[in-house]
Amino acid sequence: MKKIFMFGILVGLCFWILACDSSTESKKEETKSLALLSISSTRIEPPVVIDDPIDPPIVESGITYPETGINGQNLLYKLLTSVSRSKWVDGTEEVAIYSLTVDIQEGKSFTVKILSSSGSSIWITEDDPITNWMHSNYVAGISENFTVIEAGKISDMKFGFFQKEDYTFEYYENGDTTPTFTKTITVY
Repeated sequence: MKKIFMFGILVGLCFWILACDSSTESKKEETKSLALLSISSTRIEPPVVIDDPIDPPIVESGITYPETGINGQNLLYKLLTSVSRSKWVDGTEEVAIYSLTVDIQEGKSFTVKILSSSGSSIWITEDDPITNWMHSNYVAGISENFTVIEAGKISDMKFGFFQKEDYTFEYYENGDTTPTFTKTITVY
């Protein structure tokens, strides 16, 4: 729309310049009329403000979700909406491993609740304390919470899915009791 607007103004200005150079008074008025018509018929659209629900600004929360982590694609990256359940290594099918990673400033907190759409899902995680994640509220096959233990430290955990289905990720930032962001990841 900006191009059309700029073109209309440009055409109008050209007509206006021609009007000033015209030899007769009637040609001047006719050209000025064309110039005004050209400018006035060009629609001026208000600026479009895109409020991106997928990747909203995160500066205020003190929490960022990198695209990748130590173990590969980051499942918490807000634009990631589908992943493969498996990968092939030397002719053998293996569970694909992803990262669950988040960068948190000191004094901030983060929990993600992962929910299975089937209610009978199995996922795998790494239970090593150096991942900086704590597991809680595990409901077999249905949901589990993962909370960052200490802000300001690397929080990166291996995560994989055994089943093809949709999983809901609910983000809880800085102690919020309702999700600050929710997304679905389709595992194919």
